[in-house]
Amino acid sequence: MNFFDKLFEIDDSNYYGVSGLNKELDAIYIYNNFLHYNKGIVVITNSLYEANSMYSRLCNYTDKVLFFPMDDFITSEAIAISPEFMIERINTINTLVNDNKYIVVSNLMGILRYLPDKSVWQDSLISLKVGMNIDRDSLINMLYDVGYEKDTIVSETGKIGIRGYVLDIFPIGFDNPIRIEFWGDEIDSIKYFDVDNQLSIGSVDEIVITPYTEFLLNEYHDDIDRKQKYLMHYSNKVSGLWDYLDNFMCFYYDYNQIEDGYRLLRESIINYDKDNISNSSIKTNYMFDIKDLNFDKEVFLMNFDNILPNIKLDHENKFVSINIEKYNDNVNLIKNDLHKYILGNKTVIICVDNDSTASRVIKYLDGINIFKTDIVNIKINCVNIIVKNIMD
Repeated sequence: MNFFDKLFEIDDSNYYGVSGLNKELDAIYIYNNFLHYNKGIVVITNSLYEANSMYSRLCNYTDKVLFFPMDDFITSEAIAISPEFMIERINTINTLVNDNKYIVVSNLMGILRYLPDKSVWQDSLISLKVGMNIDRDSLINMLYDVGYEKDTIVSETGKIGIRGYVLDIFPIGFDNPIRIEFWGDEIDSIKYFDVDNQLSIGSVDEIVITPYTEFLLNEYHDDIDRKQKYLMHYSNKVSGLWDYLDNFMCFYYDYNQIEDGYRLLRESIINYDKDNISNSSIKTNYMFDIKDLNFDKEVFLMNFDNILPNIKLDHENKFVSINIEKYNDNVNLIKNDLHKYILGNKTVIICVDNDSTASRVIKYLDGINIFKTDIVNIKINCVNIIVKNIMD
């Protein structure tokens, strides 16, 4: 059992609350649960800003963390969905399809987003290899179905170029586009090429092309309106992000704010529908309801005074965390406080950005018994220094 297991007293209740931690400790708490239970985690925040902040903090502790961001409602409906966010979401899904033991951070708009069934996503992967027989036009139609678009010159992700029996594709997740040359219906070669000069830079025997859209179906026809809000209309089954993970935990970052955000979201949808009367016969649901967020194991990260009036918790862990004062390079003041903490049987952890800084701190704090260690081998009732970047 490591230091944080002892500190955080991980509980096996299905619905429990955690209060009193600051933002950095919230991230450490999530990460420690990830290590302890060895299962996927979904973290839900109200705003995109909070989701990005939590994602950045968790990245300081593990590379097994993914981001699933979504624009606010008005931006996504009235203006345009961010292509960068779309690529981030698709990369997250592609990763989870292969390995779902990740921490996935999403804002409210992201977690409520309709997604195709996981099996549909898996069936939409296009595997190609040299020597394979496949009709060129059929392959082009398959690429159109999974979100790729035709362009004259392929220079960005999601584009395909057609020149006789040469097909250029820039698959998502690739550093360079690929060029497929056909000999009749047989793939003769698969080569990478440079977007600047369009010259080949290497070859490969096989590749897997993943979707460039979140709008995927079992069957397609020409008059489909490919908007995510209509996915439920065309599909036998829609999924949420949570369906791409197995046996996971859900962490709500300030659930009361999430509920408030959802009320504002519903108001935005009602007002938008009033101002944009549609003649479409397709029923528009836009996204899941917040009541659909109901999972087997849920953890509510709360503020000091946070009360959950509509949720009965099985257990609550209450902590007290405070920010230390700014020392302004006053080494003697730091030493005095460290002595006071150790006399009070406290465990002190000093985090620095790199080994060089750690060596300088140990030198400056001469007379203090400091142990250079790591986050999982903290010495109790001692001063520890670790190399770990943390955020304000």
